[in-house]
Amino acid sequence: MKVVCSIKNVDTLNGHQAFLCTEYEVLLERAKFSEVTFIIGKQELRLHKSILSSRSPVFAAMFDNNFEESVSNKVVIEDQSFEVMKEFFRYIYAAKINNIEDHAIELLGLSNKYVVVKLINLCEEYLMSNIKKENALDYLNIASLYTAENLISKCIAFIISNVKEIAKVPGFDINVLPRDVRNDLFKLLAEKS
Repeated sequence: MKVVCSIKNVDTLNGHQAFLCTEYEVLLERAKFSEVTFIIGKQELRLHKSILSSRSPVFAAMFDNNFEESVSNKVVIEDQSFEVMKEFFRYIYAAKINNIEDHAIELLGLSNKYVVVKLINLCEEYLMSNIKKENALDYLNIASLYTAENLISKCIAFIISNVKEIAKVPGFDINVLPRDVRNDLFKLLAEKS
């Protein structure tokens, strides 16, 4: 017996997935059949509980239980901009982000808060590919705040390899890091020397 796999089927599947993502993004842009309103500053987004719940266990719990948001069908977001929230919801609906370079840190925080694991990974990958001597300590601080282990490891490795250059960066302040992260970093630096 001979089994033949067709690449065409995989391409078709990817085409269907892309089509579905485009269609779901249209749902994000239109309020039709939405059940919940997110109030972000003075702007509102009308969204779909089923889509949000399928992508985030936090939203699933919020809408499945008798939380205020489930009863009122309103969710107030006070700690993020409308633009960032729209990109977060774009990812939830369509698995894409416009301008990740502008919002990677905020999206990492949101994806951590709402447990959107694939977005956590995407943000980490973007930030890891953009570590520089000017931002390494800030990225390490952010990574420790959100327990982004891959980003933590990459930042520490970068800092250890570039410690002399990083120490010369204007405004350098090791105290931006939490004490436990500073201690771990100093231990690793001591082991290297």
